[in-house]
Order: sequence, then structure tokens, then C-alpha cells
Amino acid sequence: MNKLAKQEMKRESKYAPMVHDIVHSIENLELKPHDKLLSQRQLADKYNISYMTVHKGIRELVDKGYLETIPQKGIFVTTKSSNLAKKAIKNIGLFMSSVTHSFAMRILCGIEEEISKTKHGFFLINGILNDDDSTIDKVKRLVKNAPLDALIWWGCPRAEELQILKKINPDLKLALINGGPEFSSISTVKPDNETGARLATEHLIRQGCKKIVFLSAEQNSMATSHTMRIKGYKQAMIANKLAPVVRATGIDELLNDSILFDGLVCFNDLIAMGAISRLLKKGLNVPKDVAVTGFSNLAEGQYSELPITTVSHSVQDLCQVAVRLILDQLFKNAVPEEVIMPVELLIRDSSRRLIGKTLTDKTNEAKDD
Repeated sequence: MNKLAKQEMKRESKYAPMVHDIVHSIENLELKPHDKLLSQRQLADKYNISYMTVHKGIRELVDKGYLETIPQKGIFVTTKSSNLAKKAIKNIGLFMSSVTHSFAMRILCGIEEEISKTKHGFFLINGILNDDDSTIDKVKRLVKNAPLDALIWWGCPRAEELQILKKINPDLKLALINGGPEFSSISTVKPDNETGARLATEHLIRQGCKKIVFLSAEQNSMATSHTMRIKGYKQAMIANKLAPVVRATGIDELLNDSILFDGLVCFNDLIAMGAISRLLKKGLNVPKDVAVTGFSNLAEGQYSELPITTVSHSVQDLCQVAVRLILDQLFKNAVPEEVIMPVELLIRDSSRRLIGKTLTDKTNEAKDD
């Protein structure tokens, strides 16, 4: 690269923040057609760059149609800029397989709130299916009813579903919340599933449990959240010289199979709530006979008759990151990335056997080890 080219590249890098701010303001309709900008001298002072560098940046925006310069009057936003702004507005969908419990509603409200802070459109796509719906029909409906530029998928799509999505709309940007096939190279944000399950298991061990079963969502799930929670559970069990047992059955089946257990690490709060209900109906005491933990901190579990010990993470942060991953792909050509969110263990009555803990105890007990 010759000396002149290097000087030109250096000058462009200096005016880049100014150009970005002006374009961002136009695309977000903060600057409208016919609005007058600061003078080039004022812009030079604001961005601490030379007058000639400002002139180069303004010239670039004039060439792209965002601005026009009128002699003796100044720099103005063009009428054509509104069309450029409209082209920059994207439609972002959120696919949810269920909106029937509090955590799903928190995800929905969180994503909608984050997208509302931008100029982009928002679509909710309900994934509840009829029994005879095929995977292809399901995925085709995702892109049929709304002209989507990007899709945030909450849950654990199958690999073939994602492949069909990409085949139908190769330019569709994707981000997954809390799941996805392990071999998928798609932007994903999820809680630290491995650490969360390990914390829950270690907590039950400290409460005196020796025969702890991991109660799974399904036997052979490929979802990353499923495999990582089992991994964390097994780590804690093996480290304490205890035999891990993973089952995808109900309490009745565990009892009928003569499996002895005094602790349950459940895949999520819904499974924990169902397990506790069956244990109590069988005449067992929770947590004295069987201590139980969940995952996700559902409001239903927090305020149930027997509040559930659970692994919690910030839903607001999860939603912020999901939207950020989509916007980065849309406007910065960002490569897919995986973001792991921190978790904490909330200890409640469903697992508390030892005396001395209060009902509002919030702790990450791994720090005590």
C-alpha cells in the first residue's frame, strides 16, 4: 500500500464516528428531511478532527444520498434519506412454542421491549401445533405470514427445522435463546446450564442427599441446555463419589422401578412442580424424604405452596443479548457467537433440610467450597 493510500485510510477512520452518528440519526428518524446539520467547523470541533476530514466525511454522505450542501446556507438532510431509512428498518420475529407460563411471558415482554427501543418491526410467531403438523409445514408458516429479516427462536429447534428455514430464506438472520442443536453454528444466548445444574446437585449433597436422580425433559434430547445440565449434574455426583442416575420418567415410574432416591435435580421448574405434587400424593415428605430442585425461577414455583429451590438468571439480560446478537448480524455482518449468562442458586423450602436458612436465602453455595 502506497503512502497516499495509507493517508486516505487514516483520514476515513477519523471521520467514521461522525458518519456513523449522522446515518444512525437519519435511520432512527432523529434527523428528518430538510433538517439542518451543524456547520463543518462545528462538526470539526465536536469530533476533534480537522475541517478537511469533516469535508471528506460529508462528501461521502452526499454521494450516498443522505445529505446535500446548499451554498451560503449549510448542510441539510435530503428528502431521499427517508427512503434510505425505510430500507434500513428490519422485521424481527420471535418464535415461541408456548406462552402459557410466566417465564415465557417474561421472554416475550423482554424481547418486545428491547426491539421497541429500536426502529424495527416486531412479530410474535406462535409455534403451537396440531398433532398432524409436519416439521416442514411448521417451518414454512414461520416465514409465510411476515416478511422477516431476522428471527429469535426461544427453545430448542431441531436441526432439520433450522435447515429448512435457511433453505426458504437464506438471508434470514437467526439467534437462539436457551437451546439449539449442539452442532449448530448459530448465535445463541443461554444461561450457564452446566454450572446451574452442578450448583443444584452440590446443594442437595450438602443437605445430606446421597441418591440423587436427574429428572430429564426427554430421554434423548439433543438440546444443548439438556446435555449441559446433565453434564453439570454428573460432575457433582462423580466428584462426590455418588452414582448418577438420569431418567425421563415420572415419579410413579421411578417408584415402580424400585429406584431409591432422596433427591431430585429436575430439568426445569415445571418438572419439579409436577414431581413434588406426585410425591406429596404418594404420602412422601418434601424435602425430608425427597429434596427437590428446579431450573428457571418460574413465578409459579416461587409462590407455590412449597416454594421451589431453583437456578435463576436475568431474563432482562438474556433478552438484551438476544436482540443485540440479531442487530449485530443485520448491520455489522457479525459472525455467530455463543453467550453464556451467569446463574445463581435460590434456596427455598423444597430442598432445605438443614436448620438455619431463611426463606429468602439467596446464595451461590459453590463459593463456600
